[in-house]
Amino acid sequence: MEGVPIFRLFRGMLVLAIVTVLLYGAILFQRHSKDRMVVQYTSSNVHRRSEFIQNTSTNAKFVPPSCTRRTKLALAKVHKTGGTTLMQILHRFAYLRNLSLVIPIQTNRGSINAFYPGGLKKEKCLPPQGDHYDMFTYHFVYKRDVLTNLLGNGTFFVTILREPLSHLKSQFHFYDLAKRYKIKDTKYPLLRFLENPGAYDKKRPGYLGTRNPMSADLGMGLNVLKQLTEQAMKWQPGQPTNKTAMSIIENLILNIDQDFDLVMITEYFDEGLVMLKRLMCLDMQDILYYKTLAFLYKGKDQKVPTSSVENHKRWDIVDYHLYDYFNKSFWRRVDQIGKDFTDEATHFKELNLKVQQHCSVNDPRNNGALVIPESRWNPPFIVTHELCTLMKLGQMCYMTLLRDRNIRYNSKKGPESPSKTEVKEGVLYSKRYCALCDEISRDCTLNEYIAHLFFEKHISHFHTSFSPHKRTGRGQREVEFNDYS
Repeated sequence: MEGVPIFRLFRGMLVLAIVTVLLYGAILFQRHSKDRMVVQYTSSNVHRRSEFIQNTSTNAKFVPPSCTRRTKLALAKVHKTGGTTLMQILHRFAYLRNLSLVIPIQTNRGSINAFYPGGLKKEKCLPPQGDHYDMFTYHFVYKRDVLTNLLGNGTFFVTILREPLSHLKSQFHFYDLAKRYKIKDTKYPLLRFLENPGAYDKKRPGYLGTRNPMSADLGMGLNVLKQLTEQAMKWQPGQPTNKTAMSIIENLILNIDQDFDLVMITEYFDEGLVMLKRLMCLDMQDILYYKTLAFLYKGKDQKVPTSSVENHKRWDIVDYHLYDYFNKSFWRRVDQIGKDFTDEATHFKELNLKVQQHCSVNDPRNNGALVIPESRWNPPFIVTHELCTLMKLGQMCYMTLLRDRNIRYNSKKGPESPSKTEVKEGVLYSKRYCALCDEISRDCTLNEYIAHLFFEKHISHFHTSFSPHKRTGRGQREVEFNDYS
């Protein structure tokens, strides 16, 4: 009899515990479901407004570098190495910061090569915006003293080299050398050429020639290059370079090594841009890019027999030594920095691909900005449609817009007041907005020009028909707008 109340008490406590657990579980489930609904709703709204990149960095905290951004730069633009892509990156950098470029006076389409091979003279250039030039980015046979006289001391010098056989393939396609050399073998003209290069290319070295063209662009004497090639072609395949020739080549390498702050390698272009970013103290968005003048063509991945490669190594002897030295030099530099550099390069490649996709796809879902989150190497930033447009401006359009800005600046002896030049009429191509209207119309699309007017502050996001003191087209009153606050 005495055990009955105890049993009942125990049973009651057990039931109470079970009910408590069930109620607590239900509350947790409801709370979790509500949180999940809120997260999904918020995420859905955000993704309709803009895209996001997931932050995969283990340490997402960005610490601003202690360096100061550099803006004085000279690009020794070597033909067919990726120089035009780098030029476009620098064009955008200069355009957004209103820097003063060395630009030829002439305005025809060929003016982009007006300084090549030796035409870089001050009388052929537009005067600087302000009291000095900031940047040089065009083809020119490299002479340091000429560039230093234009840009001044403290200029950052950069160039790009490409693996010589890959460089030759690119030349063959771009300049149609098979036709120029009248090579009848239309199936494998490059292989036919490499059997006996001297039988086809009889000119002195230069960008249209195949004998050490990169060394020629970097200022090595053409007669010296020709003599070195003639000597090398007499050697047996695989025979080491003799001491006299090697001494001349080493002297060229030493001069370039001393002159240049950075020698990039085409095959590792992204790594080169990250190195440029670090050395010049740039932002991550400064080095975003699309490839320019990059082509798919027959023979690009064509296998070349060992004997033909050996022939080319003798024919293009200086360029091979040049490339080998600076390729190794670049990677020694990377190794000295360590894993943080390679991690940043990987991050940049992924980020740049995402930006390219965002700026390329004509998708109705792509109706907002691309938000780039913070990482160890960059603060958060936004890729707007306007930035997408600037990333895809053609080289002639950039040059023409920069030239037009220069002329307008110098004609008015200073920057324009945007309030005085707002676009208020339907005539966009008028002297009110451009000095080289015909050239801009020729070299730029309407979309590119309108983006330019936006960056020049002739067009503003703030110019709307709304007025708090007047009735709108729908007859709304000021008080109705205030209701939303």
